[in-house]
Amino acid sequence: MHTKKWVVIIISIILMATISACKTEKEKDSIESNEEEEPSVTEDDDKSEVVTIEDKIFLYEDLEFYKLMNQIQVDINLEEERSTIDEENIEERAEFWNEQLEYYENVNVNLQSLIETYAMSLLAEEKNFFVPDEKIETEVDKLLKQIENNESIRRRIDDYGEKRYNRNIREYVRQTKLRDRIISELEADIIEENGDLEENEISYLVETEFEDLYAAQLSTLDMNIHIQ
Repeated sequence: MHTKKWVVIIISIILMATISACKTEKEKDSIESNEEEEPSVTEDDDKSEVVTIEDKIFLYEDLEFYKLMNQIQVDINLEEERSTIDEENIEERAEFWNEQLEYYENVNVNLQSLIETYAMSLLAEEKNFFVPDEKIETEVDKLLKQIENNESIRRRIDDYGEKRYNRNIREYVRQTKLRDRIISELEADIIEENGDLEENEISYLVETEFEDLYAAQLSTLDMNIHIQ
């Protein structure tokens, strides 16, 4: 889902207000203590809470993992395009994907991604959907092959920490597959009801209904954003 959802815009406003307030307070403290530089990220920062959804607490390190996975997907997309696009246009597309990598440097973007994935995975569980362990392992193995064949991805994981990656990847895959199951169900229903539509029309309807479903799901969840 790449277009701007109105519900995501609302979350963005909340996030920007929260971060702005935190920055203002930090700037005030900095002036009072004559400190000009913000501290770098430490292990304590990794353990700081960023959002609570129902009884699930997500930490800064979870947010960093979503950033990693979002950027890995960009690397995968670029690599796939390299095998299908002509040489004249590859530089232009590479520039586009580089912009996408910069996009995922934004803490709000990755937090939105985390919230959406987890919220919709909860909805899938309410519908009694589940992801078999063998399917999770298949996806993990698929990613492993892509990592081995892509220097950019390999470097990202090395920088992030391979042990940390291995610790988080299976639960991430489980949640994303549950979210995708919701999307697949919407698509199947739309195709059944509107079999004569073009593919782009079906995609538009799927996205619109997903947005509505996501907004409805968020309204049922107890969520607190507490970026520090």
